[in-house]
Amino acid sequence: MKIVNTPIAEIGFDETENILYIKLFEGANMNMGNTLKHYEMINSLVGNKEYFAIIDASNYYTIERDAWEYAASKKVISLRKAVAHYNCSPANRLTISIFKNSHKTATPFEIFDTKEEAINWVKSLHS
Repeated sequence: MKIVNTPIAEIGFDETENILYIKLFEGANMNMGNTLKHYEMINSLVGNKEYFAIIDASNYYTIERDAWEYAASKKVISLRKAVAHYNCSPANRLTISIFKNSHKTATPFEIFDTKEEAINWVKSLHS
């Protein structure tokens, strides 16, 4: 699995499972500029393959409204089949829940306590 860094996270793509693993950096700032670079790198890594995303959100990060709207748009994540956040700190869980409930996302989106739960959910969607 190839691992690369974006301004926001460390990302790796498992081509056999079509799973993109993302570990958000401590203090990452998801402003529009960083988010554009992040998704540019994701698209380069996954190519034209459909994928599932599993995000380790244990580190504190911030996300700006316009960056969330961009990241949740169908245009940007047209190849993403679902996303699972896990290991969220209370502050991150609250932020993710607010955005999830306030902005409709283009793909299924869930929050889990552990990586294993996130992986099991994603694998249950493989069909």
